[in-house]
Amino acid sequence: MKVNQILQNRTTLIVGSVLIILSTFFFYYTYTKKKQTYVISVNGNHYISKTEVKNIVNEYLQKFPENPDNTEIEEIIGLHPRIKSVQVIRKGGNIQVTIEENSKTYLYQNGTALSEANLEDQTIQEEIIEDRLLPSDIPIFYLTAEKDNEILTIKRDIIQIWDQTSIAYDFIWNKISEIEIKKDEKNQPGIYLYTIYGNVVLFIPEKFNKEVLERVWAILYYIEHNEIRRPSLIKIYDDHAIITG
Repeated sequence: MKVNQILQNRTTLIVGSVLIILSTFFFYYTYTKKKQTYVISVNGNHYISKTEVKNIVNEYLQKFPENPDNTEIEEIIGLHPRIKSVQVIRKGGNIQVTIEENSKTYLYQNGTALSEANLEDQTIQEEIIEDRLLPSDIPIFYLTAEKDNEILTIKRDIIQIWDQTSIAYDFIWNKISEIEIKKDEKNQPGIYLYTIYGNVVLFIPEKFNKEVLERVWAILYYIEHNEIRRPSLIKIYDDHAIITG
Protein backbone atom coordinates (compact mmCIF):
# COMPACT_ATOMS: atom_id res chain seq x y z
CA MET A 1 0.00 0.00 0.00
CA LYS A 2 2.82 2.35 0.95
CA VAL A 3 4.69 1.40 -2.21
CA ASN A 4 1.67 2.31 -4.36
CA GLN A 5 1.31 5.63 -2.53
CA ILE A 6 4.97 6.44 -3.06
CA LEU A 7 4.77 5.58 -6.79
CA GLN A 8 1.61 7.67 -7.16
CA ASN A 9 3.24 10.64 -5.45
CA ARG A 10 6.35 10.27 -7.61
CA THR A 11 4.25 10.10 -10.77
CA THR A 12 2.34 13.20 -9.71
CA LEU A 13 5.61 15.00 -9.00
CA ILE A 14 7.08 14.03 -12.38
CA VAL A 15 3.95 15.08 -14.29
CA GLY A 16 3.83 18.34 -12.37
CA SER A 17 7.50 19.01 -13.10
CA VAL A 18 7.00 18.32 -16.80
CA LEU A 19 4.00 20.69 -16.90
CA ILE A 20 6.00 23.40 -15.16
CA ILE A 21 8.89 22.97 -17.61
CA LEU A 22 6.54 23.03 -20.61
CA SER A 23 4.70 26.08 -19.27
CA THR A 24 7.97 27.87 -18.64
CA PHE A 25 9.24 27.03 -22.13
CA PHE A 26 5.95 28.13 -23.74
CA PHE A 27 5.95 31.40 -21.79
CA TYR A 28 9.58 32.08 -22.66
CA TYR A 29 9.05 31.27 -26.35
CA THR A 30 5.93 33.42 -26.59
CA TYR A 31 7.48 36.27 -24.65
CA THR A 32 10.67 36.36 -26.71
CA LYS A 33 8.74 36.26 -29.99
CA LYS A 34 6.57 39.18 -28.94
CA LYS A 35 9.62 41.11 -27.84
CA GLN A 36 11.50 40.57 -31.12
CA THR A 37 12.93 43.92 -32.15
CA TYR A 38 14.79 45.04 -35.24
CA VAL A 39 17.45 47.65 -35.84
CA ILE A 40 16.63 49.45 -39.10
CA SER A 41 19.27 51.36 -41.05
CA VAL A 42 18.58 53.49 -44.14
CA ASN A 43 21.12 54.41 -46.84
CA GLY A 44 20.91 56.36 -50.10
CA ASN A 45 18.28 58.85 -48.94
CA HIS A 46 18.66 62.50 -49.84
CA TYR A 47 15.26 64.14 -50.02
CA ILE A 48 13.38 61.56 -47.95
CA SER A 49 14.15 61.39 -44.24
CA LYS A 50 15.42 58.16 -42.69
CA THR A 51 12.54 58.40 -40.20
CA GLU A 52 9.97 58.30 -43.00
CA VAL A 53 11.47 55.10 -44.43
CA LYS A 54 11.81 53.52 -40.98
CA ASN A 55 8.16 54.27 -40.22
CA ILE A 56 7.13 52.38 -43.36
CA VAL A 57 9.21 49.37 -42.30
CA ASN A 58 7.97 49.49 -38.69
CA GLU A 59 4.36 49.56 -39.86
CA TYR A 60 5.02 46.37 -41.83
CA LEU A 61 6.82 44.72 -38.87
CA GLN A 62 3.86 45.40 -36.60
CA LYS A 63 1.69 43.31 -38.89
CA PHE A 64 4.26 40.62 -39.66
CA PRO A 65 6.70 40.47 -36.72
CA GLU A 66 7.51 36.76 -36.88
CA ASN A 67 9.18 36.36 -40.26
CA PRO A 68 9.38 39.59 -42.26
CA ASP A 69 9.85 39.11 -45.98
CA ASN A 70 12.50 41.25 -47.68
CA THR A 71 10.68 41.33 -51.01
CA GLU A 72 7.43 42.47 -49.41
CA ILE A 73 9.24 45.24 -47.54
CA GLU A 74 10.88 46.36 -50.80
CA GLU A 75 7.50 46.44 -52.57
CA ILE A 76 5.89 48.50 -49.80
CA ILE A 77 8.73 51.02 -49.64
CA GLY A 78 8.76 51.17 -53.45
CA LEU A 79 5.18 52.49 -53.43
CA HIS A 80 6.55 55.84 -52.25
CA PRO A 81 6.49 58.06 -55.37
CA ARG A 82 9.81 59.72 -54.56
CA ILE A 83 11.60 56.34 -54.46
CA LYS A 84 12.92 54.89 -57.72
CA SER A 85 14.37 51.60 -56.42
CA VAL A 86 14.93 49.86 -53.08
CA GLN A 87 16.93 46.93 -51.71
CA VAL A 88 16.35 45.30 -48.31
CA ILE A 89 18.86 43.02 -46.59
CA ARG A 90 17.93 41.35 -43.27
CA LYS A 91 20.48 39.65 -41.04
CA GLY A 92 19.05 38.48 -37.74
CA GLY A 93 17.63 41.52 -36.00
CA ASN A 94 19.19 44.00 -38.44
CA ILE A 95 17.32 45.33 -41.47
CA GLN A 96 19.32 47.40 -43.95
CA VAL A 97 17.36 49.49 -46.45
CA THR A 98 19.14 51.04 -49.44
CA ILE A 99 17.08 53.34 -51.66
CA GLU A 100 17.54 55.29 -54.87
CA GLU A 101 15.33 58.35 -55.16
CA ASN A 102 13.69 59.97 -58.15
CA SER A 103 16.07 62.84 -58.75
CA LYS A 104 13.74 64.93 -60.88
CA THR A 105 10.18 66.13 -60.53
CA TYR A 106 7.86 68.60 -62.19
CA LEU A 107 5.06 70.81 -60.95
CA TYR A 108 1.52 70.94 -62.28
CA GLN A 109 -1.71 72.75 -61.55
CA ASN A 110 -4.13 70.61 -59.54
CA GLY A 111 -7.36 72.60 -59.33
CA THR A 112 -6.42 75.67 -57.32
CA ALA A 113 -3.37 73.97 -55.82
CA LEU A 114 0.14 73.35 -57.05
CA SER A 115 1.26 69.70 -56.98
CA GLU A 116 4.53 67.87 -57.50
CA ALA A 117 4.96 64.67 -59.55
CA ASN A 118 7.82 62.41 -60.56
CA LEU A 119 8.73 61.48 -64.11
CA GLU A 120 6.42 58.44 -63.95
CA ASP A 121 3.57 60.93 -63.45
CA GLN A 122 2.99 59.83 -59.84
CA THR A 123 1.99 62.61 -57.47
CA ILE A 124 4.50 63.22 -54.68
CA GLN A 125 2.82 66.16 -52.96
CA GLU A 126 -0.83 67.00 -53.51
CA GLU A 127 -0.55 70.63 -52.38
CA ILE A 128 2.55 72.77 -52.20
CA ILE A 129 1.80 75.82 -50.11
CA GLU A 130 5.25 77.13 -49.31
CA ASP A 131 8.59 76.91 -51.09
CA ARG A 132 10.13 75.21 -48.08
CA LEU A 133 8.00 72.14 -48.78
CA LEU A 134 10.05 71.55 -51.95
CA PRO A 135 13.58 70.14 -51.90
CA SER A 136 15.81 73.13 -52.57
CA ASP A 137 18.23 71.37 -54.94
CA ILE A 138 15.97 69.05 -56.92
CA PRO A 139 15.54 69.94 -60.64
CA ILE A 140 11.96 71.11 -61.18
CA PHE A 141 9.93 72.64 -63.97
CA TYR A 142 6.30 73.69 -64.18
CA LEU A 143 4.07 71.80 -66.62
CA THR A 144 0.32 72.03 -67.12
CA ALA A 145 -1.73 69.96 -69.52
CA GLU A 146 -5.37 69.41 -70.35
CA LYS A 147 -6.75 65.92 -69.73
CA ASP A 148 -6.77 64.64 -73.28
CA ASN A 149 -5.10 61.50 -74.67
CA GLU A 150 -3.37 63.37 -77.49
CA ILE A 151 -2.12 66.02 -75.09
CA LEU A 152 -1.00 63.46 -72.53
CA THR A 153 1.19 61.85 -75.22
CA ILE A 154 2.89 65.20 -75.83
CA LYS A 155 3.25 65.64 -72.08
CA ARG A 156 5.08 62.32 -71.76
CA ASP A 157 7.38 63.32 -74.64
CA ILE A 158 8.25 66.59 -72.92
CA ILE A 159 8.96 64.85 -69.62
CA GLN A 160 11.17 62.31 -71.39
CA ILE A 161 13.14 65.00 -73.26
CA TRP A 162 13.53 67.00 -70.05
CA ASP A 163 14.81 63.91 -68.25
CA GLN A 164 17.38 63.34 -71.00
CA THR A 165 18.54 66.94 -71.44
CA SER A 166 17.98 68.80 -68.16
CA ILE A 167 21.67 68.65 -67.26
CA ALA A 168 23.33 69.13 -70.67
CA TYR A 169 20.79 71.79 -71.71
CA ASP A 170 20.18 73.39 -68.32
CA PHE A 171 21.00 76.79 -69.88
CA ILE A 172 17.82 76.37 -71.97
CA TRP A 173 15.52 74.93 -69.30
CA ASN A 174 16.52 77.64 -66.82
CA LYS A 175 14.99 80.21 -69.17
CA ILE A 176 11.62 78.41 -69.35
CA SER A 177 9.36 79.25 -66.42
CA GLU A 178 6.34 77.17 -67.50
CA ILE A 179 5.16 74.78 -70.20
CA GLU A 180 1.47 74.57 -71.07
CA ILE A 181 -0.11 72.07 -73.46
CA LYS A 182 -3.59 72.86 -74.73
CA LYS A 183 -5.75 72.76 -77.83
CA ASP A 184 -6.69 75.80 -79.91
CA GLU A 185 -10.07 76.75 -81.37
CA LYS A 186 -9.49 74.23 -84.19
CA ASN A 187 -8.92 71.45 -81.64
CA GLN A 188 -5.23 71.23 -82.55
CA PRO A 189 -2.79 70.65 -79.69
CA GLY A 190 0.03 73.10 -79.14
CA ILE A 191 2.86 73.67 -76.70
CA TYR A 192 3.27 77.08 -75.06
CA LEU A 193 6.63 77.88 -73.47
CA TYR A 194 6.50 80.79 -71.03
CA THR A 195 9.92 82.36 -70.65
CA ILE A 196 11.73 84.37 -68.01
CA TYR A 197 11.60 87.31 -70.44
CA GLY A 198 8.35 88.79 -69.23
CA ASN A 199 5.47 88.38 -71.67
CA VAL A 200 7.41 86.55 -74.37
CA VAL A 201 5.72 83.20 -75.13
CA LEU A 202 6.97 80.54 -77.53
CA PHE A 203 4.44 78.40 -79.38
CA ILE A 204 5.30 74.98 -80.85
CA PRO A 205 2.54 73.49 -83.05
CA GLU A 206 4.12 70.04 -83.17
CA LYS A 207 5.63 67.31 -81.05
CA PHE A 208 8.41 68.18 -78.66
CA ASN A 209 11.83 66.62 -79.25
CA LYS A 210 15.53 67.43 -78.95
CA GLU A 211 15.66 69.21 -82.32
CA VAL A 212 12.78 71.45 -81.29
CA LEU A 213 14.56 72.19 -78.02
CA GLU A 214 17.63 73.33 -79.97
CA ARG A 215 15.46 75.64 -82.08
CA VAL A 216 13.99 76.99 -78.84
CA TRP A 217 17.51 77.85 -77.71
CA ALA A 218 18.13 79.77 -80.95
CA ILE A 219 14.97 81.80 -80.34
CA LEU A 220 15.84 82.41 -76.69
CA TYR A 221 19.29 83.59 -77.76
CA TYR A 222 17.69 85.99 -80.23
CA ILE A 223 15.25 87.29 -77.59
CA GLU A 224 18.02 87.89 -75.06
CA HIS A 225 20.44 89.64 -77.40
CA ASN A 226 17.78 91.78 -79.04
CA GLU A 227 16.20 92.62 -75.68
CA ILE A 228 12.69 91.74 -76.76
CA ARG A 229 10.47 92.42 -73.74
CA ARG A 230 7.19 93.52 -75.29
CA PRO A 231 4.28 91.02 -75.17
CA SER A 232 5.06 88.63 -78.00
CA LEU A 233 4.00 85.23 -79.28
CA ILE A 234 6.72 83.49 -81.24
CA LYS A 235 5.58 80.53 -83.32
CA ILE A 236 8.37 78.06 -83.99
CA TYR A 237 8.25 75.88 -87.12
CA ASP A 238 10.71 73.49 -88.80
CA ASP A 239 12.63 76.11 -90.79
CA HIS A 240 11.40 79.48 -89.53
CA ALA A 241 9.74 81.37 -86.71
CA ILE A 242 7.02 84.03 -86.72
CA ILE A 243 6.96 86.80 -84.13
CA THR A 244 3.57 88.39 -83.43
CA GLY A 245 2.46 90.82 -80.78
